[in-house]
Amino acid sequence: MTQELIYPYASGQLLEERNSYFYSTYHGDPLLEAWQVRRRESSEASTQADPDALPTATETDRLIKEIVEALGKSSEEASAALMRLDRLVQRFEVTKRIFDAYTDEWRAVDRTRYYTAASYARFSGLLSRAFEKTGYLTYLNALLKCNDILNAIDLPSSVQAHLPSLFAKERAFAETLRADLPIAAALSERAYKPMGASRSEANSGLKVLKGVIMIACASARSQAYIQAMLAKGMVPDEVIFLGPDKERGHSARPQAPNWCGLTLPDLSESFSSTCAKNGIRVRTTEAADVNSDEVLQALVETDAHLVIYSGIGGQIVEKRILEAGPRFVHMHAGWLPEYRGSTTVYYSLLNGDPPGVSAIFLDVSIDTGPILKRQTYPTPPSWMDVDLIYDGAIRADLLCQVMEQHQEQGKLVSVAVQDPDIGRTYFVIHPVLKHIALLSIGARPNDV
Repeated sequence: MTQELIYPYASGQLLEERNSYFYSTYHGDPLLEAWQVRRRESSEASTQADPDALPTATETDRLIKEIVEALGKSSEEASAALMRLDRLVQRFEVTKRIFDAYTDEWRAVDRTRYYTAASYARFSGLLSRAFEKTGYLTYLNALLKCNDILNAIDLPSSVQAHLPSLFAKERAFAETLRADLPIAAALSERAYKPMGASRSEANSGLKVLKGVIMIACASARSQAYIQAMLAKGMVPDEVIFLGPDKERGHSARPQAPNWCGLTLPDLSESFSSTCAKNGIRVRTTEAADVNSDEVLQALVETDAHLVIYSGIGGQIVEKRILEAGPRFVHMHAGWLPEYRGSTTVYYSLLNGDPPGVSAIFLDVSIDTGPILKRQTYPTPPSWMDVDLIYDGAIRADLLCQVMEQHQEQGKLVSVAVQDPDIGRTYFVIHPVLKHIALLSIGARPNDV
């Protein structure tokens, strides 16, 4: 396999065909080696240059320069600068672009102006300084993605000259992170206790959760939810299924049905097949968008008071959907409020924290709703697919606990209201950071 196939993230017209980084393929150490090779190919022929010598041509260049200067001043000024940087990082993570100017609401003034190469080099330098100052992985994650763009696009020689120093800092950060991360493989293997239970072909005597419906889609998470609920002898009153289902489930090697008390999903069976086999009512929608009029109408017509939400990843549920009737219950794979956003299992591992799940009532912001229940879980073992198996299994486990509590008490009561100023919002993890996290648990290339 060629280096470019192992590390394809720094190739192509990335300002037009933007990387999503979703479900990046695991290759083990060869990916880290390919990443290093790709960076060297673009920087070895360049001369060293001072990043501060880059031209200041746009409003965003001036903004970045102001933030860099503020980081070296008083703690109050530095803190205010980091808040501005967090907003710029958020816009970059969403768009994978640095626009020439932003409004006070952090929207692009002109959405066609994002080609200033020096701005990406300036942004890379700023992210390096911010990571050095804070150690926040959100900055290192954005740095890797920004450097992928610098690695891929055509650069004028005045910007190309800055790549050696920019890439050297990135490499040093990653190497230090990996060196400082403890190996968790031994603990994971000791925690593995196969339960020996088997799934029945059909379930009898299932308890229907009256007033509780589920919004699902063709995803490993939805499969994990419905199979874990069946294992606990409960099913939702009805399922609203977004878009078409896959004819067959994911192709996955056989796994034990249980691990550490968690029900591991059988991804070879589609969601629709599971529901049909167990007599679960499913209402399908043509639209895969949870915010469609079709879904809104279904919610208005239902008598349910709770929705178990398992929609398509990345979709933000709009206010009109949340206010259509039943309250939305969401299982977030992260300990809130410290870990908001995406792929936080990996960030927890990198920070040396146990992976967690938080059950919340959804609100219009990202992972800020009232907390219903939280729980931490053992580090995943080396053989387990973190994205497709582990993530869904730990979410499904807490879901079942919350639904059992709902049945016992007849309602769900929040145990904490989140302070939006506490915690950080993480974005889809870069493959380099994902590999460092997985290598810390002794993962092998064919395992995940």
